Amino acid sequence: MTDNRTRLTSSAPAARREKQQASPFVKWAGGKRHLVPEIIARLPKSFGTYYEPFVGGGAVFFALAGRAGKAALSDTNAELMLAYEVIRDTPEALMEQLDAHKKAHRREEYYYQVRERRNAALDSGFSDKVASAVRFIYLNKTGYNGLYRVNSRGGFNVPKGRYENPAIYNRENILAISEVLKNTTLETLDFADIDPRPEDFIYCDPPYDDAFNSYADDGFGEADQKRLKDCMDRWREKGCHVMLSNSDTPLIRALYKGYRIEEVEAPRYINSKAAKRGMTTELLVMSYDTGIPAMAKRTKSYERIEKSYYLFLEYERTDKPFSLQEIVEKVGWAQSTARTYPSKKWRPFITRLPDDKFKVDGLDGNYSLDDYVRLMSQADHVSNDPKKPALALEVERLVTKARESAMLALDIYNRPATLFRTEGFLVMMVIAWRALFHAVFERDKVDYRYRNNDGTQQLIDGEPKAWDLAECVKRHWGSRTTPEKKNLEFAILLRNRIEHRYVPALDPHVAGECQSLLLNFDKLLSDEFTSYYALRESLAMSLQTSSVREGAQMEAIKKFQGEQYDELRDFLDEYRDTIGDEIYSDPKFSFRVYLIPRLGNHESSSDMAVEFIRAEDMTPELKEQIAFIKEKRVPVANQGYLKPKNVVPLVADRIKREFKIHHHTQAWKMYGVRASGQEPSSCKLKYCQFDEVHGDHIYTNAWVEFLVEKLSSPDEYERLMNYRHKEKS
Repeated sequence: MTDNRTRLTSSAPAARREKQQASPFVKWAGGKRHLVPEIIARLPKSFGTYYEPFVGGGAVFFALAGRAGKAALSDTNAELMLAYEVIRDTPEALMEQLDAHKKAHRREEYYYQVRERRNAALDSGFSDKVASAVRFIYLNKTGYNGLYRVNSRGGFNVPKGRYENPAIYNRENILAISEVLKNTTLETLDFADIDPRPEDFIYCDPPYDDAFNSYADDGFGEADQKRLKDCMDRWREKGCHVMLSNSDTPLIRALYKGYRIEEVEAPRYINSKAAKRGMTTELLVMSYDTGIPAMAKRTKSYERIEKSYYLFLEYERTDKPFSLQEIVEKVGWAQSTARTYPSKKWRPFITRLPDDKFKVDGLDGNYSLDDYVRLMSQADHVSNDPKKPALALEVERLVTKARESAMLALDIYNRPATLFRTEGFLVMMVIAWRALFHAVFERDKVDYRYRNNDGTQQLIDGEPKAWDLAECVKRHWGSRTTPEKKNLEFAILLRNRIEHRYVPALDPHVAGECQSLLLNFDKLLSDEFTSYYALRESLAMSLQTSSVREGAQMEAIKKFQGEQYDELRDFLDEYRDTIGDEIYSDPKFSFRVYLIPRLGNHESSSDMAVEFIRAEDMTPELKEQIAFIKEKRVPVANQGYLKPKNVVPLVADRIKREFKIHHHTQAWKMYGVRASGQEPSSCKLKYCQFDEVHGDHIYTNAWVEFLVEKLSSPDEYERLMNYRHKEKS
């Protein structure tokens, strides 16, 4: 028994993580989302199976999901339990039918047609499970205030709600709910019929005493409250942990006089009458010691913040404009304190209307209570800068991570003494690009987490696994080929090849690609999230231009001809050959700056490659001498020679077998027609030569004929396919 019990070592943070993954799929009178932190703080230290016999919307269960081990959920509402069952077993079929309802909802009369079909299905006992669950969810999300109300014959009689475009379901949430229900028993039961074992935990959230009680067709009166108390006594005597939430009334206090009773303050914003919404005191009743001082009161400041959060949720869900004075009166803030909030702390989700009115838009679904409390408590969270775009907290966190990672990459590259400069730059830029894509996906409500075959999220250390950069590139650009995409793909491949390797001679060979990687990042960052976040707004962004003198460049080139660089040289040659001249010459793929020493009377001046002059200090004569030259790499005839990308299709077409760029590389290695480096003397001139202008190798038609003759032999072709280049010892 003990080994199977759930142990709660860090209840509040874990509950918040799970709440983000799965949350109630229906609006439900008496829902406990607002009480989850209070309930989590008072859970038993360990328990067996979790029972919730008044499950309703399931807010408490979802907060515990993934940590509660086995669970048993029940309710007397058969339609509700059927919806849970269908979500668990056939979520895709449910969502497909919900999509059809969502499209048809535009018709004014459609809601009432569905309501009639629901009532007509009463006689069949809702035999079509999926259709019944779909109708239940649709009516709940489009009916007035999310009420579930039936007449004496069981007929659903809630009128249509005032929603222009209601959010009927969230795909990611339905799939998350389906997953957490896999280890859960679902039954339509009276609370008295559950059968817990010693050390199990039962949480009861019955219809509240003296409240609007048409939750089910037979109501829940004083006799039921007393019957529930008898069950609570029986379960406690059996050795179970029990907790109950209820309204603060004389009856409830009298019934549970021998239990531990704690007061909590909570909003009540689902009610058919606006006057009955607002804040109220509720009771949490426990059979065990919570370790929290009885009747403990939170600070007034926290209570006001929490009260304003639920008040804003009500305003957003009812689309009700409000005045600042109204907030001041209902929450209890001083007028002078609240006056600054709309333009500062509330700016991400408050819109100012004419006549000093405001409207809430974007709080629900983007800010949890914890997010809102943090927003209100941190004075510097929202900038006073009017140019700063309003972003949801998670989006802003990802944008900040992306921007700071890119700045670190730039700092690494601009330190000439850094030994692993290119590697460090690429590692940080990969992090920056990945965070930037995640920010875009998060803002656009795109699910960027990996999923298993059954639709559940893949987890790493309990956290959802997000798309890696290669997957982000694929999702962002799709099948399109652009210089930016190829540059980023090149960076990913290069980083994987040089990680943890000391390759300083590589730096000048990929400096152009590194510069473009940074410039492309900054452009996408500013395009997606405005120039406020652009790197160029806060620092000079050019990568450093050290070692531009001819001697230093030649020294790096000679080092790169060493055998330890063979693999990297081959990779660079092959990748650049595959992308084509148009992309290779595009500054978005490789941004090159050519620096030409000027002539002078002294070595110091003639060797200086760059001179910076302010535009306002330039004379007209000097301006006339300035010329801007844009380099473009174009395919030159090469006097009849061919590049690898030209050789490959010619050979493949004639031998009628697969022959790609990497096969061509294997071929010149196997037949020894050239060396791996940029050494002109190593070339067999009959077949190839080194093009010093373009810094690559070109091949002859004789080489094509040689390959066709050799590879037309099956044995020779097989030998090439199995060839592995051996390093010189």
